[in-house]
This record gives sequence, C-alpha cells and structure tokens, in this order.
Amino acid sequence: PNVKLEYIDDNGRILNAKEAFRYLSHKFHGKGPGKNKIEKRLKKLEQESLMKTMSSTDTPLGTLTMLQQKQKETKTAYVVLSGNKQSSMGKDDKFNRRDRYQAGPIMDFRDKSNFNPNVKLEYIDDNGRILNAKEAFRYLSHKLKKLEQESLMKTMSSTDTPLGTLTMLQQKQKETKTAYVVLSGNKQSSMGSISKHK
Repeated sequence: PNVKLEYIDDNGRILNAKEAFRYLSHKFHGKGPGKNKIEKRLKKLEQESLMKTMSSTDTPLGTLTMLQQKQKETKTAYVVLSGNKQSSMGKDDKFNRRDRYQAGPIMDFRDKSNFNPNVKLEYIDDNGRILNAKEAFRYLSHKLKKLEQESLMKTMSSTDTPLGTLTMLQQKQKETKTAYVVLSGNKQSSMGSISKHK
C-alpha cells in the first residue's frame, strides 16, 4: 500500500525515515539502544539545535585563533584584540569542558527495559486508515529492502545475472526438451557443446 508517514517527536522535530525505523524496530522487538547509541544520538541532536540557534555571523569555536595563526604564517596584517591577557573571543577549551563536567553529569541514561523515547508517530495510509506499529514496521522494512535491491540492480552490469538463473533456465530447457548450451571450463572447448535431450 502507498503509505504516508509523518515522524514528529514531542519537541516538534521532524524525524527522518532511519530514526523512525529505529524507533519502530526497538518497539517491535522489545529492546532499546545501548548507552553509547543514546549518548551519540543526544550529542547529534544537541549539535543540530546549536546549529539552528547560531546566527549567520557566528563562527565555530577556535576559528579566530586559526585565522590569526594563518595570518602570522603568511605575514599579513591582522588585528589583535585584547582586554587583559586573552583575546575578547576567549579560549574554546573544547566547548568549556571543565565547566560542563564540574556541574555533574548532563544526561542520565535510561535502562534498556524502560527505554521509551519521546516520539509520537502516526501511521496513515492513502485511504486515511490508521496503521498499527506492526503494519508500519512491515511497510518500512519492505521499502528498505526494495531500495537495497534497486541500488544493487543499478550497480550490476548488463551482463550480470541473478544467481541461479542459468541453472533454472537449463532445467526448464531439459523439461521442455529443447536444445541448450552447456558451458564447462575443463575438458570441453570454450564455446561449449550443444546437447539435445530426447
């Protein structure tokens, strides 16, 4: 069926198909991601929100220092801003790590058994029928398999054939008693021999 899926979490962020598939998979199989996966995902979300809040004039941390070093190397003119011993931009110190970790852990991780991400998913097909999680999971898994097969077909050359095609063709020709070519790499010629079964 043609299904239109919208993936929206509690914060209103639109999830991509991979994130929604992962959520459905965890829900369907009854287990959640590990601690490292959760940490990685939270860092990614934090980075995305940081990028959204940045204005177009903001620059990544450490850019000023790198620019000044480059200007020193090329011996071009540059401006030194000083209020005391440091520049007005301050040091990046890897996102002020010390300040972050002195306050204690930022995020507490859930147990796998109690994993319940704040995600609201609606599964609606073209007819307006609401699909349950199992039907949507099945649809997504079939769609992913189809995409994999299509990408495989794109990488195959025109001379490639799916495995077993030649054997199936020869069996069909034996059954219908039509002439067929047997290709062999040892004692026979490279062209093969034509044999007809009666």
